Amino acid sequence: MDKFIPYHHIDGRAKALKLLEKHPLLPDVPWHAYRKIDGSNFSVSVLKAEDDLVVRFARRNGWLKPADRFQNSHLVRDDLRAKALKLAELLKDFMPHWQRIDVFGELYGTVDCKLRTTPGLTRIQGRIFYGPGVYFSVYDIRIDGEYKSKTLVDRFGTAAGFDVLEPLATGPLSDLLEQVGTVDAPGLWYPGKLMSTICERHGCEPFEGNMEEGVVLVAAQPIFLGPDKVRAIMKITHESEHLYRAAPEKQTKAKKPVGNDVAALPTHIQPWFFFLDSMIDDDRYASATSKLGACKPERIAGEMTADILAMAYERGELEEFMQTQTTPSPREEYEKSAKPIKPLLYKRCLALAKENSHRENQGTQ
Repeated sequence: MDKFIPYHHIDGRAKALKLLEKHPLLPDVPWHAYRKIDGSNFSVSVLKAEDDLVVRFARRNGWLKPADRFQNSHLVRDDLRAKALKLAELLKDFMPHWQRIDVFGELYGTVDCKLRTTPGLTRIQGRIFYGPGVYFSVYDIRIDGEYKSKTLVDRFGTAAGFDVLEPLATGPLSDLLEQVGTVDAPGLWYPGKLMSTICERHGCEPFEGNMEEGVVLVAAQPIFLGPDKVRAIMKITHESEHLYRAAPEKQTKAKKPVGNDVAALPTHIQPWFFFLDSMIDDDRYASATSKLGACKPERIAGEMTADILAMAYERGELEEFMQTQTTPSPREEYEKSAKPIKPLLYKRCLALAKENSHRENQGTQ
């Protein structure tokens, strides 16, 4: 029971809607809309070990050791441990035979309203002001491998003392998507349109221009679709909506001067490289650091590179490009084509990681 099982991946709107087209739900199935907190995935687990309870903490990719100081989590672990044990106690009557409880949420905060890092703390993210402290808000609970309804999460999570995210609204998916809108007709919740008020939960005043990263839409009851059992959930953010990014045109037009290394690539995958290169930005850097915490730029660049290549294949981000540029390839052909691209992509990621790391170090001095 102590095997680490990560939180599931959340696709962007386009990919999620394609899945729902293949596996449609009834139109009156209730969905919830939540603000997407810009922080770091974190979890606290309670495991039964004979007659004792063991509490463990984890980041997105694995268990943390007791001495780990991942994203300032050492400052809130005692509080979260007490709440997790209280949750275990509350569940005794409701689910007396449970063996493992996983509480998933977002670890965030640590910057002031001018996005300056709080002295003595490590910056978790620096794009949105939530408050100067370290906070943890819960969005899911999984018991013995099964995610529970939002009603149960709110009822038991709140009773245990956790800060549980409250939905912006509840209703049919079509109604919630109307509130989001599109890039051509953005609604109140479109990325960059929704003012953050989460700072109020921590005693801070909201202010104009402090906008949420986006929203997450999820079925109120856990529903898994298709043979791969993908959850009925989607995120809508600048990154997932592909803002400021477009697939390359059929004629190669370099966005940056083409160095000898790029010019040496086969002609048919040079546009592909520039498309992947366009995904290297501060959002990708922040996503990598949210998973890894404070570490060397080389490791951050490796995470960014792997994330870009995996997203491009698994989320279908290259579908339009591959249909117009080349014949869609199986996984083996994709990996073969990606092999010469990977080291070049890593070099570009490393340059950004070093630049951002230097800037952050300067800001904390």
